[in-house]
Amino acid sequence: MFVLTLIILMGISFSPSAQCETVADHRMTVEIQANPDEKGQSLNELHTNIRYAADLALPHLWDRIIPQHARSMVPENTSAIRFLQRAQPTATGVSVSFDPRRVLDFLQTSKIPVIPEQPAWNLDIRMRNAAGQNMAQSASMLQDYARQQAVDWGFGLNPQAASIIVQWRWLDNRQISLSIRGNSRLAEFQETRTLDPGDPLPQLQQWLVQTLLKARDAYAIGETQAETPVVATTPAVDIYGNPLIDADPYANAGMPVTVADDSILISIEHQASLPEQVLFEDDLRRDPRVLSLLPRELNKNIQQYRVKLKEPTNTQWLSQWFAQHGLSLTQTPDGWLAR
Repeated sequence: MFVLTLIILMGISFSPSAQCETVADHRMTVEIQANPDEKGQSLNELHTNIRYAADLALPHLWDRIIPQHARSMVPENTSAIRFLQRAQPTATGVSVSFDPRRVLDFLQTSKIPVIPEQPAWNLDIRMRNAAGQNMAQSASMLQDYARQQAVDWGFGLNPQAASIIVQWRWLDNRQISLSIRGNSRLAEFQETRTLDPGDPLPQLQQWLVQTLLKARDAYAIGETQAETPVVATTPAVDIYGNPLIDADPYANAGMPVTVADDSILISIEHQASLPEQVLFEDDLRRDPRVLSLLPRELNKNIQQYRVKLKEPTNTQWLSQWFAQHGLSLTQTPDGWLAR
């Protein structure tokens, strides 16, 4: 079993004024492909080093959700593991999913502009040669290219969405004029460029992506603009669905864990390996008498949890449960102590 070290990030401080429906944000999932030519990126190495796979995935996430002008505002030492929700091995690499709430909360706290939802457009690409004749094949190739780039750059193509009409008109064998119109947030404009000698398609592809990124960035909000939408957060888990545990400074950076008044504090003074901690937590969390289990402090020598019971006044079974796991449980003024 692959076990990662990371503390579960819960109770992030977040209080928008209105509740919104949770919508899956596909931008938060990044597919990392194995590359045997790069150090540490073979298929087996990626499958056994999820932390590294997450580090490879995070820059791709920023490219999708942060406008171009603000991309450099993200600190280079930002740890990917603090945002990790799930990592799933695939036949060709690792599928890394980040928790939307943690990501958006981090950007909001850091005052970094963000594109809070994936924009989508009904994209219509047209092209004519210098004689005014329709170049349907070239336009179709560019349309396909836009579709291929959509996932990497955080936008969608949807025939029911706002329209962006991209029209190119060749003026001669090197000069070409671009006009943009439609009802998206991208302002209509016209531009003429002189292309370099050689195949014009790669240059037009780059131009097209630049234009669509302008359209995408028009949906960005900053720290003084609209509130960040409500999105759900879930505990980070590894590739098998096990909770991940580690000491992440972000977990306690002004984001206290919210605990119900009727929960109890259980401290365990016992040297346990990480696999033992994970198995213990899983056993206690699965007990039908337990509503929730929140790690409060975890290290090699002590593990501390807030536990909420279905029947808060019924704690008699706890001593027997811990005895079955080789520990004696006693009540203290602060809660319960297991040794």
